[in-house]
Amino acid sequence: MTDRRLPLVGINLLYVRPGYVGGTVRYAEALIPELARLGRFRLKLYVQADAFRNTDEAWRDLPTESFRLPGGVGMRVLFEQACLPLFAWRDNVDLLFSPGFVSPLLGRFHKVVAIHDLYYVRFPHFVRPWQRRYWKAFIPWSLRAVDAAITISDSTRADLLRAFPWAEGRTRRIHLGGDALPGPASDTVTPGGTYALVVGNVTPNKNIETVVSAFARLGRACRLVVAGSDPSGTLARSVESAVPRPDVVLMEHVDDQTLAALYARAACLIQASHCEGFGLPVVEAMTAGCPVVASDIAVMRELGGDAAVYFPTTSAEGLAAAVRGLLDDQPERHRRIEAGRARAHAFRWKTTAEQTARLFEQVLGGRA
Repeated sequence: MTDRRLPLVGINLLYVRPGYVGGTVRYAEALIPELARLGRFRLKLYVQADAFRNTDEAWRDLPTESFRLPGGVGMRVLFEQACLPLFAWRDNVDLLFSPGFVSPLLGRFHKVVAIHDLYYVRFPHFVRPWQRRYWKAFIPWSLRAVDAAITISDSTRADLLRAFPWAEGRTRRIHLGGDALPGPASDTVTPGGTYALVVGNVTPNKNIETVVSAFARLGRACRLVVAGSDPSGTLARSVESAVPRPDVVLMEHVDDQTLAALYARAACLIQASHCEGFGLPVVEAMTAGCPVVASDIAVMRELGGDAAVYFPTTSAEGLAAAVRGLLDDQPERHRRIEAGRARAHAFRWKTTAEQTARLFEQVLGGRA
């Protein structure tokens, strides 16, 4: 039985719509069960109906209030700002945690928000116009309304403080975890032959055009597997226009067991992004013993250290050379694998939860 004397932490998950899969969803699904296992708070989830199907027992048993919010993003934002504070007040919430960029502005309870990146400031062309306007208004407002803001990397914290230097005293960097995924079933099917892996939906920041161009240079020595969706058709157009056309496989709706098998059998993971808030596949790959080839940007260096191989972000030739080097030099590939496994120990969801819980306690104690 839950101790009623423990602080009640509400978790605002209204940003997750049914069918949506992305980094902020992975963050919530991994972090919340670990927070529950710590047993230092009572937790209550506020979600859109049918948005989550998490089977973790620690998640499934938590008190949850579901809402059906017709009317698209506008209705969700209105409900989050005007109605959620009333539900939190009714429930005597001590602290409301919003893992998805924006916090309700109202309510006399404590508030913590997680801000994953600042694309809309650094790379506005990567963000849809409505989302850019929404974040431009609500992220700085949220920063002013909350007791503390979590950034998921030092790189994101630096971006945030360049944009909002007045928020320095209320920001805390807490890395994400990258625990081993559940082992693949014996009948898990993955593409045969030698392949490199890209994990994540094909969005503008992922730099997929450079990846496809690199694999056109590699020829048939290595195929490319993309585990994710291609919502705007960017991957398909890049493959169609490449000469010679590379061998590319798109695998949508990949579950964790299949993803574990893809990491285990891949020649390498490619994280070619122009920008990332964190880069969870890098840590997952290192944990799984899959060497990493990454764009040479600050957050990739922060995660990969000396375990990853880096290339200039827009250089297809540099990426092709990095992949070819891992294919041709097996001792170097194994060295990178062992360095990655050692580095991955620093990124665990249990550690993320412990640091997040400590921040909650500091906020509740008035020390944040």
